[in-house]
Amino acid sequence: MVSEKAKELAILVIGLAGGNLTSETRFQKTAFVVNELTKFGVKFEPMDFGPFSKELADAVKELNKEKLLRYEVDDDGVVHYVLTQKGKEKLEKLKEGISKDDLEKIRAVVNKFKDAPLTYILAYVYSKYPQYTVKSKIIDKVEEWRRYYGI
Repeated sequence: MVSEKAKELAILVIGLAGGNLTSETRFQKTAFVVNELTKFGVKFEPMDFGPFSKELADAVKELNKEKLLRYEVDDDGVVHYVLTQKGKEKLEKLKEGISKDDLEKIRAVVNKFKDAPLTYILAYVYSKYPQYTVKSKIIDKVEEWRRYYGI
């Protein structure tokens, strides 16, 4: 069963990115940081590439079935998430129920990550949340990126 909070988190992250977001890594890591800062309560676990939420991935599938968003995988294997009109309407309702402070936190994270290089996002997340890197298969590479970005 997918929680409403996971669905709301997905809609907010994609919606505040302008209604579309590219890359599962970008989506998962952006949602993770938003979850940490706002205490949405969606469960994330340390996985091969840092924090990952199966619940959030399942929420995307449910939202797709509910026609609130679409996601497609291109020929290069990159996932593209797009809110539908129905999803945009849901976003507006969700924004009304979120405190101004939390909405600003969410916007700040989404704006920081929506167009940032994935290497920067991973370096940032690994630096700020090392407890989610214990199973990482790319930790050595991310260390190089952290040095590169001065994080």
